[in-house]
Amino acid sequence: GVYRGDQYEEDPATQFSLNIVGVLDDEELILFRIEFRPGEDKFVMNSYDPDAGWGIEVRPSFYKEFKKDTVFELKIEVQEGEYKVFINGSELAEKFPVRIGLQEAVSVKLEDG
Repeated sequence: GVYRGDQYEEDPATQFSLNIVGVLDDEELILFRIEFRPGEDKFVMNSYDPDAGWGIEVRPSFYKEFKKDTVFELKIEVQEGEYKVFINGSELAEKFPVRIGLQEAVSVKLEDG
């Protein structure tokens, strides 16, 4: 997906996330989340299971090309056993393990704040 980064120079604390969401027994699962925290110069990747809570965070190095009025491309590949994240075609050094099966996915959500 493409997300316009207009707000980062205005308010460096602004963050947003992309979530692959599922439902199991009427409970929302987050199979994969990548949260962009420009004010802290980091990404956070995680998953959420209502029975187990949040998993262990993976924090790749921050991609410094987020600038006001700059469009970037975010690509997430789901491979056997892991998620690979690409920003403007460059793969993040850290991968994220598949913790909840993709068969549980029902939607993708982009959230701010």
